[in-house]
Amino acid sequence: MLFLKMLDNMDVLNLDLPDSYKQFMNSRDEMVDLYYEFSRKKSKTLKKEYGIWCSFMLEQYSFSDKVPNYKILSDNERYFKDIEGFTTGINIELVKKSFAFGLASSEGGILFFHPENFSIWEIYPDLYINFLADTFDEFITNAKFGRKWEHKKL
Repeated sequence: MLFLKMLDNMDVLNLDLPDSYKQFMNSRDEMVDLYYEFSRKKSKTLKKEYGIWCSFMLEQYSFSDKVPNYKILSDNERYFKDIEGFTTGINIELVKKSFAFGLASSEGGILFFHPENFSIWEIYPDLYINFLADTFDEFITNAKFGRKWEHKKL
């Protein structure tokens, strides 16, 4: 219930997120980020570590003084060129509307939900974009828990 309460307080209109993500977030500590190893279904794809932000981190201004983390991809200052990589079914305008929920930890990428179908994507500072999973359920089911990071309120 903590996550749903937090969503009510967020500055978003008609925020629509997958039910499985909401349930996942409601079942965990609001101050602990969780890190998972995940590999796309594509053959010969290396496993990468991804961090799923806790409720506390979603509302922080870690990457911008203009927008909270969950809205970081809406910040126009990020886009110095067009996106590249796996771009089928997505464009900059859709990325700007997306809900960011974590990190591709070792390379500075951001995890986000496609705003129209809730598929899972990652985007990097050089605007390289990559599809990861069709759904949050698929992502979390195929991911292996690695570690957690606890935040301290100041």
